[in-house]
Amino acid sequence: MNRTALILAVALVAVLATLLPVLPADAGGTLGFVTGGGTKDQFSLIGRVYLTNQGAAKGHFVILAHPDVPDGSTVAVTCVYRDFDSVTISGNSASFHSVGTCKILLTDGSTAKFTSDNVFSIIDNGEPGAGTDAIDVNFLGASGIAIPGGFLSGGNFVVSVP
Repeated sequence: MNRTALILAVALVAVLATLLPVLPADAGGTLGFVTGGGTKDQFSLIGRVYLTNQGAAKGHFVILAHPDVPDGSTVAVTCVYRDFDSVTISGNSASFHSVGTCKILLTDGSTAKFTSDNVFSIIDNGEPGAGTDAIDVNFLGASGIAIPGGFLSGGNFVVSVP
């Protein structure tokens, strides 16, 4: 990861971490949650997803793709996920589905939008997170954003079941 991408990733995680408490006040008892943030390859992600006592899934997730060398005309991509379904939180793992609204920054300074239909898998293998926690984000359909499965290079996720 080059210096600019690293600074951007750290800034994103720092800013969003202040906005994302472990559990929001409206959680009022949960059936489980996943929360945290991390980096893998040229991707950063941060967020939380939790199941309320009524079984509804709530949360917020963000993915930032920041390649060291822009791929063609793409400089960076951000995807925001707010609605979740197919949430499974068990033991040390969490998986869920969401469709994100994504924005591409192009080398000429212009932007473009697209949606990405994704399935997330997160495994919390304890502390420190980096090198132990694992993620895998796959897109459904013909195209979208994906993060190849593997261990985090930085960050930490917590999966909790009551």
